[in-house]
Amino acid sequence: MAWKLRVNQIKRVRSMAETAAAGKKLIRVDVSSDTICPWCLVGKRNLDKAIAASTDRFDFEIRWHPFFLNPAAPKEGMNKLQFYKDKFGPQLDGVVARMTEVFRGLGLNYNLSGLTGNTLDSHRLIYYAGKQGSDKQHNLVEELFLGYFTQAKYIGDREFLLECAQKVGLEGAAEFLDDPNNGLQEVMEELNNYSSNINGVPYYVGGKKQIAMATNSGKKLIRIDISSDTVCPWCFVGKKNLDKAIAASSNRFDFEIRWHPFQLYPDAPKQGVNLLQFYRGRFGGGIDGMMARMSENFRGLGMNYDVSGLTGSSMDSHRLMYIAGEQGLDKQHKLAEELFLGNFTQAKYIGDREFLLQCAEKIGLEGAAEFLNDPNAGLKQVNEDLGKTVVRGVPYYVAC
Repeated sequence: MAWKLRVNQIKRVRSMAETAAAGKKLIRVDVSSDTICPWCLVGKRNLDKAIAASTDRFDFEIRWHPFFLNPAAPKEGMNKLQFYKDKFGPQLDGVVARMTEVFRGLGLNYNLSGLTGNTLDSHRLIYYAGKQGSDKQHNLVEELFLGYFTQAKYIGDREFLLECAQKVGLEGAAEFLDDPNNGLQEVMEELNNYSSNINGVPYYVGGKKQIAMATNSGKKLIRIDISSDTVCPWCFVGKKNLDKAIAASSNRFDFEIRWHPFQLYPDAPKQGVNLLQFYRGRFGGGIDGMMARMSENFRGLGMNYDVSGLTGSSMDSHRLMYIAGEQGLDKQHKLAEELFLGNFTQAKYIGDREFLLQCAEKIGLEGAAEFLNDPNAGLKQVNEDLGKTVVRGVPYYVAC
């Protein structure tokens, strides 16, 4: 799945100095992306929604930067479906089923026909569009994504690139693309400046300036808000990758992590249902591929993915996450780890009170039993937090 943490996050840092013409604060978001990455389209759509929900308070400047998922891909292209079969093997059905479902949620049809291949020319064109304005660049990225993922257009086809350029009013695109050296140096410089230290996309960094706030250590503070569900295995993978990224940056920054609720299955029963049977009903023939892919990801983290046991309503776990946050963000972060570990590697049921209390005890959470005994405790706060969520999928990260 392309949407790993990677840090697979939005880092949104509010500029304290720049203001837009309307007097609103300006937020610049730098996005590292590849034009053949389906999760980059999903991320763009979620980013667009988040921006639309915040335009009354902020203005935004979005800048797109190159990343190459397959830098050795041939310029002439190769069959897209065959490439994915070779890449994912028996996991492909699950990968396609998941991607199709996600695209359907965006009102789009995921199309695997046509060619895939080298994306350098598309990145050169995106760079060139940025010279004519960030809005034009942002619109060009949308057209490239739509053509490649929903219309079977080849990302390396010059005519397709020019069609996209024409749609967004990009001037001089044909002459620019005719010279293979145009923009080449700039693309490589951006690759080094923005994408050299990441291993997956989409990847977001907001603002050239870090927030004007220092911690007791004298290091700047980055706050990361995470929308997540405790029954989402990708949220666990994302957390592990985030923890690695934080550890690698701890000499320069301090981090404040806040977890927020999301419910993948809001109608799931509180008493729980067989997890494997639930997945079979949801993914059908794609279950084997999905399971193989997830097992591979967990194995890469040194863990075994376990689908025995039950799944069901995650509301009580979110209530517990809320009260943990009230006692300290480090405690909340550790609780998320224990809930994920139990649910995905030990066949613990996320709605089981005893399991929740075991997790609470491990991290030193006080008053958990009394809190969970009242089904209304924390319910209002969790629902209010859910009401602020503008995304359709998780994990989803916003940093400032």
